[in-house]
Amino acid sequence: MDLEFFHVFFIVGAAVIIVWWLVVCFRPGNELVRARDWRLLLFAALLVSVAILLYVLTTWASFDVIRDPYYITGYAALGIVWVFGTVSWLGAFTDIRLNQDVRAHNNFAAATLIACLTTATTLAYSGGNIGNGPGRYVVVFSALLSTAAVYSVGFAVATATESEERITIDHDLGAAIRLGGAMIATGLVAGRAVAGDWVSVGATVADFIRFGWPVVLIGMVAVTVERIMPPAYLSAGILRSLAIFAVQVGAATIYVANLGRW
Repeated sequence: MDLEFFHVFFIVGAAVIIVWWLVVCFRPGNELVRARDWRLLLFAALLVSVAILLYVLTTWASFDVIRDPYYITGYAALGIVWVFGTVSWLGAFTDIRLNQDVRAHNNFAAATLIACLTTATTLAYSGGNIGNGPGRYVVVFSALLSTAAVYSVGFAVATATESEERITIDHDLGAAIRLGGAMIATGLVAGRAVAGDWVSVGATVADFIRFGWPVVLIGMVAVTVERIMPPAYLSAGILRSLAIFAVQVGAATIYVANLGRW
């Protein structure tokens, strides 16, 4: 009965959040410039997150999950609630707001960062689903560790640099791309750090520290990069920021791949 309740609760919650997200993306507003761009971007972020969740749950999750539509649906719904139900929290940690910055001011840079943050959080949550375990409680505990890493790096970079002001005031797309790259890289590393068969709380924390230490390096590099990068009006374009994004995510991917299977 307890399992049935949580299953239905998260499915209903996920359905409500998806509808809310679609309303945010497509509800008419007063925007006159580039309104379609950020709408499509946030809609794409939803599709990417759902695709990541379903791929992990049908490929690398616990043996009793990957072939059972009941469990796949439940954990995917929990993931949607986890990721998109916490968008306001994500904004609080980086001071980038969905309604205030994206909708009210038609800020494509802010939408870019939010899309990256949702992707990063999806990766972090998905890592908690990888491997065999006794139930949803271990998924929640593991995902809390990895998601906390994403939030912490975002908060540290936003606090130590002017990235938040650049994104919200200057609509600096390059700053959003660079910070978004750091968030996705963190989600990759932190998600992999909590992946694997469940042994105990202590073992999970130990593995998180052992394999997740590069998130500290990611944060330090992101702070350094933001301090030396010129503002948008002095930059020659976003190509340099895209290159930095590629290096951040690429290095994290290589690190995770070299770790091998959990």
